[in-house]
Amino acid sequence: MNKVLKGLVAVAATAAMAVAGFAGASTAMAAEGDVTITIGSETTPASVGDVYAGYRLFDETEATVGEKTNVAYQKRAGWAHYDKVADAIKVVDSSSTVTKDSKVDDFVDAIGKFNTDQIKKFAESLYKSLKTANVDADAISAAVADDATSTTLTGPQGYYLIVQTVAANDKGKTMSAVIVNTAGQSGVTVSPKKDTVTVSKKVQENQDGVNNPDAENWGTAADYNIGDYVPFQLTGTLPADYADYSSYAYTFHDTASAGLTFVNDAAHTVKVYAVNGSNKVELKADATNGYQVLTKGISTGETFNVKFADLKKAQAANDDTVNIDKDTKIVVEYYAQLNANAVLGANGNPNEVYLEFSNNKYGEGTGKTENHKVTVFTFKLEVTKYGKTDSGKEALNGAGFTLYKATKANPTDSDYTKVGGEVKNLDGNVFDFTGLDSGYYKIVETTTPKGYNTIDPITFTVIATYNSADEPGTLTDLTVTDVKVGGVASAEQTFTVNRGTGEAGTAQIKTDVVDIPGSKLPSTGGMGTVLLYVAGIAVFVLAGATLVMALRRRNA
Repeated sequence: MNKVLKGLVAVAATAAMAVAGFAGASTAMAAEGDVTITIGSETTPASVGDVYAGYRLFDETEATVGEKTNVAYQKRAGWAHYDKVADAIKVVDSSSTVTKDSKVDDFVDAIGKFNTDQIKKFAESLYKSLKTANVDADAISAAVADDATSTTLTGPQGYYLIVQTVAANDKGKTMSAVIVNTAGQSGVTVSPKKDTVTVSKKVQENQDGVNNPDAENWGTAADYNIGDYVPFQLTGTLPADYADYSSYAYTFHDTASAGLTFVNDAAHTVKVYAVNGSNKVELKADATNGYQVLTKGISTGETFNVKFADLKKAQAANDDTVNIDKDTKIVVEYYAQLNANAVLGANGNPNEVYLEFSNNKYGEGTGKTENHKVTVFTFKLEVTKYGKTDSGKEALNGAGFTLYKATKANPTDSDYTKVGGEVKNLDGNVFDFTGLDSGYYKIVETTTPKGYNTIDPITFTVIATYNSADEPGTLTDLTVTDVKVGGVASAEQTFTVNRGTGEAGTAQIKTDVVDIPGSKLPSTGGMGTVLLYVAGIAVFVLAGATLVMALRRRNA
């Protein structure tokens, strides 16, 4: 008996009640009768929906000598699975001589030598074996209720293997197992500590030269012109016990709003990588030995999936060796095009993802992470055309404007490219340019109403500011600066800005332009100047000829 107690003390000292995915255990006073094992607490809650099962490996025995009660364990009568316990011990310690027929103190001595990691390995190996053999558990907990933080198992005092049989699938957690020593206790509380799988989503800000000098400027918010191709990046992690899985399902579920169109063509191809530190290996697009990009046969409302039927079988795109372990990140890079359905202003165009993954290394089952979201913004410019009159100004139709955007900071005239075609309004004086992002712009009047001067080009800079620490990112400010007419700052040209939420017909940036009646004289060096010079010379020649003729008549 002393040898048994010595072994139990060793077990309690090394494994206690905190192994194989559980953080720790607290105990109550010794008591006779059944023991209640509580999984979860207010400080370390179990997830809603979790279910646990208990396998009693040994029975508790008690002996009272005077006022002192000694506690030990004995084999369960009629329990026919000690061969599996012995095999699980040998998985950890191949030199072990324990067999199914060994005495209880031999089992306790062997387990008592294990450290925390070895206890975890023992527990997981034993559960796999019991599950494969369809051995029924001795106690099953109820699922953790919506308003609860724990669940309980009740059974005779003993030495228990506690396993999680159902994992809540909305927390990014994997399933776990633990050894619990209940000797002489009326209750034990176990705190779940599960391996976690996470996913993140980023969008890359385009390089318009305004306020994003970093070519790797990834965040939770960005702005683009309608028609632009927007780069996105998904990053998933793996659990600490990834190596313990024989196969591993892994799927990214992506959902875009109506303003974003998923693209997977030759110029904008979905790419998937296994990333270990600075080492980035592209993975093969293959249903068996890699991943599939799915747009059909997926959940309603989703845009596309990137699915690994078994991540364990993934190969490099060039057939080189690829190493995927618990520290590997799986990275998806893809594009979506900002389309004409894009929401304008502060509400933006969200795009979100969640990750579905294997969470039961003892059998089938998947969990999922929480959804993670980014937002793409775009804006509307409204130009109102007036004609100058004696009484002030009045609406002037018949004009046409073309918008240009610069390709770099501090642009010259040659650095601007056309954004769409001319916006012309024959009946009305309001001109809309929909789908602007941050950048340097120029408005050019390309059609001028008859009888009016053409305005000089108006140049300006749009700057959108975001809080990328938010998820999704939020628009914090929208400004128009460096307003210039013909390259010269003008107090007459003003812009009004309203970040707005994108209601129909709402513009975030507005400005008025005024045409002056009449025609400008041609500038120096133009054809008109040549004609004027020619006309002037003709006048002088005519005057000279007249003078000569007059002098001849006088002399005659």
